[in-house]
Amino acid sequence: MDSNAYLQVLRRRWLAIVLLAALGGALAAAYVQTVTPQYRSTATLFYALARTDSVSELVQGSDYTREVVKSYASVARTPRVLTPVIDDLDLDTTPRRLAGSITASAPLDQVIIDVTATSASPVEAAQIANATARSLATESEALAPKTRSGRAALDVSLISTATTPEFPFSPNKKFYVAGGLAAGLGVGLALALILERLGSRVRTEADVEAYTEAPVLARIPRQRSRRVTPAAHNDGRDMARSEAVRRLQINLESLGIGLTPGSVMVTSARPGEGKTTTTVDLAAAMSEAGHRVLLVDADLRRPRVASYLGLEGSVGLTNVLAEQVELENVVQPWLSENLHVLPGGFVRSTPAQVLGSEAMRRFLRDSLMTYDIVLLDAAPLMPVADSVALAKLADGTLLVVDSRSSKPADFKQALQVLSVAGASLVGVVLNKTTGGRSGQYGYDQRPRRFDFLRRERDPHENRAPALDRTGR
Repeated sequence: MDSNAYLQVLRRRWLAIVLLAALGGALAAAYVQTVTPQYRSTATLFYALARTDSVSELVQGSDYTREVVKSYASVARTPRVLTPVIDDLDLDTTPRRLAGSITASAPLDQVIIDVTATSASPVEAAQIANATARSLATESEALAPKTRSGRAALDVSLISTATTPEFPFSPNKKFYVAGGLAAGLGVGLALALILERLGSRVRTEADVEAYTEAPVLARIPRQRSRRVTPAAHNDGRDMARSEAVRRLQINLESLGIGLTPGSVMVTSARPGEGKTTTTVDLAAAMSEAGHRVLLVDADLRRPRVASYLGLEGSVGLTNVLAEQVELENVVQPWLSENLHVLPGGFVRSTPAQVLGSEAMRRFLRDSLMTYDIVLLDAAPLMPVADSVALAKLADGTLLVVDSRSSKPADFKQALQVLSVAGASLVGVVLNKTTGGRSGQYGYDQRPRRFDFLRRERDPHENRAPALDRTGR
């Protein structure tokens, strides 16, 4: 994903990311309330060499004091020091447990020791620090070497007593809340990217433009009624879909489809994306506009047009290709005299060979001598190779995409299949859309015309001349 893709993810899922960040901060704040505040107080001891008259002894003693202070810092957490503290303060604990709340540190090259005590009570923290410092001073002098006079070689003084702290040092509420916000934000971003990867769909014109230059010719809303009523001929209860199909028909006319004889294969990447209903609706709309339309069920694996329209489907395309019947004897009019339907017929075991045969090429050529447009409802591209064979013969291909379920990987692979087959992709139809303006379609730039559509209808003739397809 590039930076623009990441920005798109942020725009689409910003609310979830913000909510997760806020949830992380709220959980951290709630956790902080359950943590017992801890207070810390420090007392400082100063170690000095006992009085001497010799300069050399003074220098040697100073070096000795700096070295020995490090050892005394470790003594501060021993039972010898802490037992008197427990007795003096009447604490309900043991030296080992008390040692966990005591720290003693000796700064480098200095002769002082900082004794720090931690407690849930600010008063107790100060008391423990002072008591520990006094006990350590006593034990340090007891452990120190003796002078000739029998006096301790070190003088230990409490130069800074511990005071009662006003504010707890732990927990750091700002740190916890900031950490919770950061953690929630990180989880939100990660979850957004995962959901985008797992649940991404081809929903908008921008999604289509990321993979192909072919225009989005229409956005067709989801069909509300299950009745078999073409959108262009419905009873007014689904006007949004009707207008979207009419816009698709007008956009195709702007490409020249229907104005000169041509065949268009309608397919999809996967089953269930609405290619059959789109083909039927488009056929009805084009016949309503005055074009002579032949709707062919070219999905020989699962022919559905006849059953969808309530027509007889036992005889159809395969019979015509096998020269068992003539086209004019097997087509069935539907809705108007301008729209004829050719069912799939009996299902053969090798549909791809049938649809890519020379007989199919002749069928398309001969059909365009009678009809302005031949619409082929073809099988999905991904499961079988039938449509790949047919795409090589059809003048153009219309790719239907279910905006609710079509994944970018499937869409991209379908485009690659059509490209390898040498198909002319006239455009994309976003089907089953929700929200936004119904029937909206992309027209940022005029859709490009294809060579087979550039011939103009002769105004002095009742119908356009048939397309010469011998070169294909």
